[in-house]
Amino acid sequence: MYKEKKSQPDADVVVVGAGIAGLTAARELKKAGYSVIVLEARDRVGGRTAGHMLQNGVVVEIGGQWVGPQKTEILKLIDQLGLETFRTHAEGDTVLILNGERIRFTGNKPALPQSSRRELDRLRVELDTLAESLSVIPPWKNKEAVQYDHMSFENWLNDHAQDENALNFYRFISRNLYSAESWEMSLLQVLTGLGSTESIEYSISPDGSAGGPHTLGWG
Repeated sequence: MYKEKKSQPDADVVVVGAGIAGLTAARELKKAGYSVIVLEARDRVGGRTAGHMLQNGVVVEIGGQWVGPQKTEILKLIDQLGLETFRTHAEGDTVLILNGERIRFTGNKPALPQSSRRELDRLRVELDTLAESLSVIPPWKNKEAVQYDHMSFENWLNDHAQDENALNFYRFISRNLYSAESWEMSLLQVLTGLGSTESIEYSISPDGSAGGPHTLGWG
């Protein structure tokens, strides 16, 4: 027997993916007066933000977890939705495994030789200065954009780092901030990310950060 195919509803815009970016896009389009359909392959929204309930009933974050005080737009959204954050637990020593050695220290400065710490600071100033120069206009409109996009973060580090400990620490930062190796990241991508924060040092510090998005209703 012939069955008439059920027609899909019409919409001005179709958004593919119900992660934070997709949901935000749909929200802004609706506010602008457009009709929107959001398509999501999973049985939940939230994308990479997700929570999991343990057997004892405690909810833990298993995806994106933090929002810092400089993330003003998402903090505005949290406020608009009437949701809350909680402060990141940052007490006790920091443990750093570098070159196979376990290093314990307090504060944001790693317990490295003084010469290595000076090189860390010098590289930080260079990176923050480059990032600041990109942040005043859209990154792709910067005259250096193509050059930075064709250069990996690893290549930049090899060209500028003069200390092995400092070089390996910034490779660690790449894994910590971007979950990617330094040779997998373009310099443009790194600088664009840093341009939205006060400093690369601030980006890896737990001070002032809060979590997590599962409790914000995205999970």
